[in-house]
Amino acid sequence: DEGMMMQMPIAQAKERYGDRLRIAPLGAIPKVDDSLRTLHDGTHGAGVNPNLRVRDQLRCSGSSDIKHAVGELESRPGRSWGLTADVSRAHRRYKHKEDDWGLLACQLDDPEEVWLNLVGTFGIGCASYWWTRLFSIICRCASSLLLRDAVFQMLYADDLNWMTSGERGISAVMVALFFMSLVGTPFTWKKMAGGFTYGWVGYEISLEQHELGISLERANWLCDWIRKSLDSEHILVRDVVSVLGRLSFATGPLERLKPFLSHIYAW
Repeated sequence: DEGMMMQMPIAQAKERYGDRLRIAPLGAIPKVDDSLRTLHDGTHGAGVNPNLRVRDQLRCSGSSDIKHAVGELESRPGRSWGLTADVSRAHRRYKHKEDDWGLLACQLDDPEEVWLNLVGTFGIGCASYWWTRLFSIICRCASSLLLRDAVFQMLYADDLNWMTSGERGISAVMVALFFMSLVGTPFTWKKMAGGFTYGWVGYEISLEQHELGISLERANWLCDWIRKSLDSEHILVRDVVSVLGRLSFATGPLERLKPFLSHIYAW
């Protein structure tokens, strides 16, 4: 109904796209609100992701950016404050060229029909790239409207974080939010959060104490994993590889942990 997919007879799809017709297996990932996110497997079988060629690198806001903002706000008049926002189904908010629709195919119950994705798809590796290029335009336009007001606007994938201080800063954030809504940004309003102490993409930001840490959930997960590993006195290498990413994330705000990871990286 929203024009994000198109149904087509498989014979017609084969004729139109030839070897660029890739029918991917589908899966579903449970979300915290008990709904399901459809997963389009563009890696196994379809082979779309292994053949992508990255044109540019993407840079998302991280711990160093937040630390800079927190330090700047501490020195400014007025009480520091922040607001976070989430864009609904961000990976499906940009259009693919018609020539590429065949690479984004899947099937449901009818083996004689295929469904073509016309927009970005969860499970296709270029989704983050094109979404970032699209939404960066809107973010930069919003920033330009704020003129010289001290507002730090950060974007990590589809998660926005505004940090500011004082009454004038809060008004500026509202201008940015109004502009983004005006041009059609589909915010998930029930996920709006913020205040003086709040979480954002796994970080815990205190604008009362002007400090940065990791969320309690992430901290507890890491502590439990380390404790269990010490008790069992052995660990699978593949588990180390996956957990090392979580540990590296934690060392962004918690820099004192970095020396303890150096020997794992060296090994």
